[in-house]
Amino acid sequence: MVFEHASTLAQACIAGLGVALLPGFLFQPELARGEMTPLAPPWPNGAGYWLMTPKSARINTATEAFRDWLMTEVTRSDGAFA
Repeated sequence: MVFEHASTLAQACIAGLGVALLPGFLFQPELARGEMTPLAPPWPNGAGYWLMTPKSARINTATEAFRDWLMTEVTRSDGAFA
């Protein structure tokens, strides 16, 4: 899904529609209220984005595989996505 606003993306994630890739400064209220939780640590490249999932979500193998693939891609030294 594509959303024009990060706030809409955050609400979709909270509603259980999937994971969200959000800039860190935009999800602090949701994190403080316990509505979202980080799915991965902050990216080491300093981009300021977090991969988030609803707090109530059960992490399954598909979610873990996506997270692992994404983290591998964003930490590649050549800067290219596969």
